[in-house]
Amino acid sequence: VLDWNRSAILRGAVDVTALTAERVILDRLPILEPAAESPETEPFSLPDLPVSIEIDLAEISQIDIAESVLGEVITAEFSAAISLISGSADIDLSLVRHDATEGEVQLQAAFAASTREADVNLRVFEGPGGLVSQALGVPGDPSMGVGLTGAGPLSEYTAEFSLETDGAQRLTGQVMTTTTEDTTQSFDLALSGDLTPLLTGDAVSYIGDNTDLRAQATRAPDGALSLTELSLRSGALSLDGDLNLDPTNQPVAFSLIGELNAQTGGALALPGGDATINSARFSLDYDRAQSDAVRGRGELFDLASGGVSARSVLLGIDGRLNSDSGQIQGYRGPIVVQANGLNHEDPDIAQALGERLTIASVLDW
Repeated sequence: VLDWNRSAILRGAVDVTALTAERVILDRLPILEPAAESPETEPFSLPDLPVSIEIDLAEISQIDIAESVLGEVITAEFSAAISLISGSADIDLSLVRHDATEGEVQLQAAFAASTREADVNLRVFEGPGGLVSQALGVPGDPSMGVGLTGAGPLSEYTAEFSLETDGAQRLTGQVMTTTTEDTTQSFDLALSGDLTPLLTGDAVSYIGDNTDLRAQATRAPDGALSLTELSLRSGALSLDGDLNLDPTNQPVAFSLIGELNAQTGGALALPGGDATINSARFSLDYDRAQSDAVRGRGELFDLASGGVSARSVLLGIDGRLNSDSGQIQGYRGPIVVQANGLNHEDPDIAQALGERLTIASVLDW
């Protein structure tokens, strides 16, 4: 049902009192044509329409979403108030589930074209057993909530982020963006918290109860991306890296350095079996300006699995990226695995293995 002021068109306005529907059925997602990519960055702006649009109420009393869309049948209610005038916008949106699982999305957002200031207040909540907790395998299928709030000019914008489960804060921090006159965009991310309630099994020993994530990136006017800092400190894991992509999103250079360290007297379980280690370190490097070589190295220390143990296990790669017209097509290079200080609880097997074992092959992708 459409209730609107037809005469408002004469003064260049679409003035809608109410746009309502009793029921909408969504049994599949639409098939969209891929959008043409443009690597160049442009300042954020809303379309400057030839008419203003004001919708006091847009409402769908019942939305039925088929299982094939999101993995389960969902029934929800949608309502919104929308204003688009001279490139400025004001939106108040609500989506609330009305089935066996609680859930809601609340968004209040505004953008002023004259001052280029934005105000965003986003809240997403799911009750126990919701889509997100099931998809992530969160223990106990708790309720989950995500919040993002921020206000200020887009040239220097800061938003506060929060993640909670069962009403308790798990991860909080800030997302900051700046934009210069030449449209260079910078991003700064700082998040911290305790993620262990979201994890199971051996992952808890890796992550620990205090996670700290920092990232800084810059996107140039031509679309080139530079991740100048990536830093993760969490329990046994520490990780540092950087990445540069050209305007076509092809890697120009990257480096990654990380370590795993068990607590004193403890051991870290490796995924997928009963193997444990005391510590590990790894690195990966590439710099297109120097060559097309990719070098990687990983070392596991004090490896134990069943009756087998090794003082150290080294994994090394030293190959080259294959490219055509600036596009990476694959990788080819040797891969070497070397175990040192091998031992076995069975003396005969230990003698057959020896103290050093080397396996070499070629990785061709």
